[in-house]
Amino acid sequence: MRLCDICRREAATRVETVVENGVATQYAFCDACYGRAVSAGLDPISVAKERLARVGSECPSCGYSAEEFKRSYLFGCPDCYRNMSGVADAELRRLRSGAVGEVPAFGRLRDEDREIFKDYATSSRVRLARNVEGLPFPRWLAELAERGSTGERTAEKFASLIRGAVMAAKGVFDAQAYEMGELDELKKKMLVERHVISLPLAESEIGAVIIEKGENSEISIMLNEEDHVREQCVRKGFDLEGAYRRLKRYDDNLRALLPIARSEKWGYLTACPTNVGTGMRASVMAFLPALGALRERDGAFDALKRKYGITVRGYFGEGTASAYDMYQVSNADSALCDEASTVRL
Repeated sequence: MRLCDICRREAATRVETVVENGVATQYAFCDACYGRAVSAGLDPISVAKERLARVGSECPSCGYSAEEFKRSYLFGCPDCYRNMSGVADAELRRLRSGAVGEVPAFGRLRDEDREIFKDYATSSRVRLARNVEGLPFPRWLAELAERGSTGERTAEKFASLIRGAVMAAKGVFDAQAYEMGELDELKKKMLVERHVISLPLAESEIGAVIIEKGENSEISIMLNEEDHVREQCVRKGFDLEGAYRRLKRYDDNLRALLPIARSEKWGYLTACPTNVGTGMRASVMAFLPALGALRERDGAFDALKRKYGITVRGYFGEGTASAYDMYQVSNADSALCDEASTVRL
């Protein structure tokens, strides 16, 4: 079966032949792409030539390009990893630097170092990033929606994402779902301060959150933040293993209900290549007052990353400052490995 030379997804229903420089060349089209080109006053063959010239530097599934990736350092959909494999593989090899299969992050700390974190950790969080096959990543999905080019199929998949994410909570926690548009600014601010949602999700027009009901709520599921699903469990004190065990039950349900994008070569596929692999971030919120007095804090952070594979961020995560000498300390790498080993701080 030959595919359409324009979308490279649908089966071709018509073929046209042109002679160029004495050589006969055939171009194949599906009815939809051929009709769109003609309706727009374009020559379908010229459109096909342009698209074929971008093979390897553009994803036919979502229309994302290698140039877009260079600007944003985010991919457009899970299929980008296959359709722009040259770009994706080169970047993942650079990030991994031979670490694929090795235990990343906290597993490199000595026992005496772990005791320090136990003394100063106020809470522990495990987060898993998951994405649905065939659905554009949230940033690109929002842009496509603005252009009016998402289509009914994408809308159906997004609805299935929300349903599946809610259903996955069954037997794990009592869930309540909210779309960001339903929440007022005060409620969003409260959820950000409690680390239930992130600042980017609070500002999203297509985002949603699933929250565990009750006073002792630990689990929240962010939908359409940077990834389709960001599951997280936050527990008091130093208890990464406990947070992981609770979250894994939800993750097992989610993967049984939804077609989660995964590569045999690289692991779980995420919008940002730095999260590819396990898709996990395991972190502790730690009270580290001495860091605030350091003149060379950036140097200290770089040394921690080189020696232990951990990164230090501000109170509300990447790009934010410390508050009351509180810092997030998490794994710097999400390499393909046994997830359980990542949470051993």
